[in-house]
Amino acid sequence: MAEYIVITIFICWGLTCVLTHVPHVGRWIRKCDLFVLIPEWRFFAPRAGEHDFHLLYRDRNTNGEVSNWHEVQAGGSRRWWNFAWNPHKRANKALFDLSVELSSIIVNQTDGIQLSLPYLSLLTVVSAEQRVVRTGQTQFMILMLKKNPTETTSQILFISDPHDLC
Repeated sequence: MAEYIVITIFICWGLTCVLTHVPHVGRWIRKCDLFVLIPEWRFFAPRAGEHDFHLLYRDRNTNGEVSNWHEVQAGGSRRWWNFAWNPHKRANKALFDLSVELSSIIVNQTDGIQLSLPYLSLLTVVSAEQRVVRTGQTQFMILMLKKNPTETTSQILFISDPHDLC
């Protein structure tokens, strides 16, 4: 008997997920979904993502030697179970959103970029990365990669000024 109840619950949940894609019904379901149990999947976005942002950093030690660029890995490498459970997805999304926001600030203004919330947030993320030596300065870069079936192109969107590490 309990098996039938569980199966019925999952069937109702699945049908509700499908019905969220019907415009008027979907809005009503979202209003009633107080516990956010219905996922928001956007497989068919009007304009799919065309590029990725990568946050890189390099350090300069007290002798003036500059390291190679290292990429910030928000959430680590992908695992086989990430299709169902991916708690690091939000960290990746946050880095993406901060990069997009900083890019729009760069395009729209020239003053005060270093005092903007995205800049300071990205600097905090980079400064918190594990290092062998925590002296000297750090600098970060936002790199945009655009992939299509035939080639991958990259473009440097922003390189920060060096900042002291504590």
